[in-house]
Amino acid sequence: MFKNILSLLDGQFTGERIKHLAEPIYENDRWSSFDKYHQTADYCFEKMKEFGLKNVEIIPHPADGKTWCGDWIAPLGWIARKGIVKVFSPESEKGKLLADYQSIPNHLVRWSAPTKPGGEEIEVVYIEDASDIKQYEGKDIKGKLIFTHIDVYAENTKKLACKNGARGIIFDHSWGGMDYPDNVCWCNDWHNDIGWGPTIGDPPLIGIMISPRQGKYLYQLIKNNKKVTLHVDIDTEIKEDTIDIITGIIPGKDLKHEEVLVLGHIYECGADDNASGGAVMMEIMRVLTENIKNGKLPIPQRTIRILMGWEWLSSNYYAYKYKKRIKNTVAALCLDGTAMKQTLAESPFHIGLNPHAQVSYTDILIEDIYRVYFDDKNTLFKWDIKPFIISTDTFYADPTINIPTVYPAQAPGKGWHSSWDTIETLDEKVLEYAAVTSATYLYSIANAGEKEALSLGERCFAEGKKEISEVVSQLINSGIRRDYLEKFYYRTYLARKRLQSIKRISPDNKYIDGLDKELSKFINNEVVSLEKRMRKISHKASTRETIEKKSPRWLNIAENIIPHRAMLGPIFHHAARMPAELREKYLSLSNKYKESIFWIDGKRNLREVIRLWSLEKNIPEDGQIIKLYRAYEKAGYIKLEYKIKLNKNKIISALRENGIQKGDVILVHSSLNSLGYINGGVTTIIKALEETVGQEGTVVMPSFTYSTVSSGKPYNFQETTSMTKTGEISDVFWRQKNVLRSKHPSHSLAACGKYAELITKNHEKYNPYAKEGGFGKLYQLNAKILMIGCGLAPNSTLHAVEDWSNHPSMVPDEYLALNEKGDTVKIRYEREPQGHRDFYLSGERVTKSEKMLREYGVIKDFKIGIAAVHLMKIRKLMDTCLRHMKKDPNFLLCDNHKCKYCQEKKKKALEMKSKGQLVFEVNKSRTGDFAE
Repeated sequence: MFKNILSLLDGQFTGERIKHLAEPIYENDRWSSFDKYHQTADYCFEKMKEFGLKNVEIIPHPADGKTWCGDWIAPLGWIARKGIVKVFSPESEKGKLLADYQSIPNHLVRWSAPTKPGGEEIEVVYIEDASDIKQYEGKDIKGKLIFTHIDVYAENTKKLACKNGARGIIFDHSWGGMDYPDNVCWCNDWHNDIGWGPTIGDPPLIGIMISPRQGKYLYQLIKNNKKVTLHVDIDTEIKEDTIDIITGIIPGKDLKHEEVLVLGHIYECGADDNASGGAVMMEIMRVLTENIKNGKLPIPQRTIRILMGWEWLSSNYYAYKYKKRIKNTVAALCLDGTAMKQTLAESPFHIGLNPHAQVSYTDILIEDIYRVYFDDKNTLFKWDIKPFIISTDTFYADPTINIPTVYPAQAPGKGWHSSWDTIETLDEKVLEYAAVTSATYLYSIANAGEKEALSLGERCFAEGKKEISEVVSQLINSGIRRDYLEKFYYRTYLARKRLQSIKRISPDNKYIDGLDKELSKFINNEVVSLEKRMRKISHKASTRETIEKKSPRWLNIAENIIPHRAMLGPIFHHAARMPAELREKYLSLSNKYKESIFWIDGKRNLREVIRLWSLEKNIPEDGQIIKLYRAYEKAGYIKLEYKIKLNKNKIISALRENGIQKGDVILVHSSLNSLGYINGGVTTIIKALEETVGQEGTVVMPSFTYSTVSSGKPYNFQETTSMTKTGEISDVFWRQKNVLRSKHPSHSLAACGKYAELITKNHEKYNPYAKEGGFGKLYQLNAKILMIGCGLAPNSTLHAVEDWSNHPSMVPDEYLALNEKGDTVKIRYEREPQGHRDFYLSGERVTKSEKMLREYGVIKDFKIGIAAVHLMKIRKLMDTCLRHMKKDPNFLLCDNHKCKYCQEKKKKALEMKSKGQLVFEVNKSRTGDFAE
């Protein structure tokens, strides 16, 4: 569908002309000053009109430090006039020049604060990594400059500097390091919390960039002198301004309301990134307009639009402001960094595809254009295909914006965002290649009709069959492994979705429907063939005993949640809408999984979203996404719908129906996440437990802290303040007014009800699981153990089995606590549960202890909402385990030969058993049995 267009356009683009177009953009933007950015906008505006584009306009976007748009908050504007840094002391180096904005504009961080007129003398202090809070300890930096080597985009650098009262920061970071010793990196990320640059309320801070060679000099100067002072003279202004978005069109004909978009950013310091992209876009529009005017190309059916502005920010603002245009945009191509010489970049030209959630015929089209174009040429030019990543304005492929967007770009290499990226680094041939291939892509889609759709359909059909056949081969070679089987079904889904995407440009095309049926038939034949193979493999399979694995508990939680998108556009790298405390906790996780939200369609449950994301990225499924998505909901990115919801009455009904009665003593281990949605949250669960057992009953929960001295991170335990590490429910429970908490520094118990004082009193005087302590009293009371949603791994009563049997797996340890006078005291216990256990793995598989307990009918299973619940009577559990220990004293330890702890304790236990040193039953007299 595109070969004639490619042939016509080839030779009409010259790298020399594109470079000439790029030079004024580069000459303005390299100053990083908003007055120069406005000059760039005016230049592009005039060029678009000169080239014959229609509806050319400049759209002002507020740069006021307060306007929100999606996941972006607009920065303030910045005007720069001067920035000079010289050594002031020591006297021997006075006058040595370190930075001059007029010579190399990158010497000033964009949004650097000014100094007093005429400059200031400021002392400089060395901190190797200014993003590490620990490295500020013992350093007086108030009113001083920090000199650091940290990456200029490191989180928290500016924030920490401001918090510690610094006057500014000097960086010598460079992507090329000492390979480019005189290269000055560009810093364009200067904020205290969110966004890109400073917002309203951000404290101003001086920012200076120097080269690695200058950094080495400054480091030695500081190292060799007690005090180094710099004369800093900066004339800048941070104020409200606007960001200009420039757009224009080549009008379409019969389908002119539909658009094909070429977009990219300007306003960055480099000739490659991204003056070259802006120039290529404008030259494409000029050449297409000229060919249409001369009759060499017909007026396209659809409108072709160019969009230029600030990276991410402007295109995001445009998507919000012009939703109707966006809705009618059928495809896009992003140009960012198009022309670095490959010998300098040390990397091939990359063709970035759509995310799988937006899989499209455009992926096939752009790859075909490159293959055909370069098959006809004898060139050393290297290119490859890359999966989707949000690294620029490619986010229009987000399904909420819904524009399939491809991204051809030359990787910039070590000179990225630096003074090294000049007009001289551009490759004229690469500029030509980028222009002709991109123009062919844009016009081919803009003028596509039913004939072109047929051609695309046949290509997508052939490519789909090829990909499915490849996965089938992998399946056969792997012996029909489950992971490859999932890949097979995933690939069939993508192949069909890509084929159907052609209907975006040819909605009523029956031929595409026919190809889809044919592809479905091919897939069904492969499925039948695979099923036959699977039956043969199953028939031949060995009957040897295998480990009974369990599905992770989070799968059940995820299946109960249906996420919905609540914001137009993606979550960006800064997750700006997250509250500060959530961002600090989840930002790294968000940057790993933020694009998973593309799979949200309001119908798929979270389990399906996680599975599709893992298949797209070829990574293991991860239940941490559940916690991340709950944080996303709090930030307003998504909404979570729960298929099953709990309230107090439902919880009480489930408990009573399964044997929990008034007057019962219950020891509750729990996982809040596993319960799913609960009206009223944690307090609802606690109230339900208390009302179920009534005033004559007792609710007990572990409120363990595990703060051993041997861990290297002990703290002073205090029963009225120390947070528990046994889950959110237990941590809320012990803080209730009607709840007592024992003073045990490692394994405190919290209880409310009739026997609360009895269970918690004097617990700290004994080993945590001793007969005389809280667990011994629970045994005498014949308490019921409830494991709510947490599986069997946290069943701490099994440690009482070890303690009462005198098993060697219990070892001495020490803890810190505050006594009544507020002094720190060290407490030693002789029998603490350290090391590993087999039952810790019960979340992954059926363990030895679980298998045994089920054989003796100790465990009863039921559900509260979506949460699996295990119920056991503590006496039956203890008695059964102690009897079984006589047969197998090591059933609670694992069989992994690499686990040194378990292997060592197993050997010791067998020795003790032979000497009669293990105890296999509870004291039958049960002295002081007050349970009756």
